[in-house]
Amino acid sequence: DGSGYPYRNNDQELSIEARVIAVADVFQALTQKRAYRDKFSSQNIMLELNKQSHAGKLDKEVVLMVENHFIECLQSAKSCLMKIS
Repeated sequence: DGSGYPYRNNDQELSIEARVIAVADVFQALTQKRAYRDKFSSQNIMLELNKQSHAGKLDKEVVLMVENHFIECLQSAKSCLMKIS
């Protein structure tokens, strides 16, 4: 939604690249175990992404693309984790 940018850009001023990276960042974080919580289940990942998109925090079209390609996105996220470990 642009609130994380120093100039408080509105969502219409954000490039598609910024929107995709925002969704990818949240998606990747939800797939990982953190010190303060376990990783999200597949169902809860989409629930959280949809919740944030309906609140205007994430781009709805990009979240829909993740939903339509969920298995591939999940496999990619897990693949990245294996490379880091």
